[in-house]
Amino acid sequence: MFTELLTEKSTENWNDISNNIEHYSGGSITIETENTMAVDIDGEIDIETPLQIDILTKRLRMFVGPEDI
Repeated sequence: MFTELLTEKSTENWNDISNNIEHYSGGSITIETENTMAVDIDGEIDIETPLQIDILTKRLRMFVGPEDI
């Protein structure tokens, strides 16, 4: 389902196609739950709550061909 959401995503329709998905932004996000829970990251379940996610700026480089611009 996530892949399908990203395929359909555009700046005009993102809020419409992402109903029931909560959106947050920040440089660092901490997720805490009352009881410890397993966390699924990209199909891998190897960490648990609580967890902290830090955004690492300028860490992902992407190369695209002229047809993708």
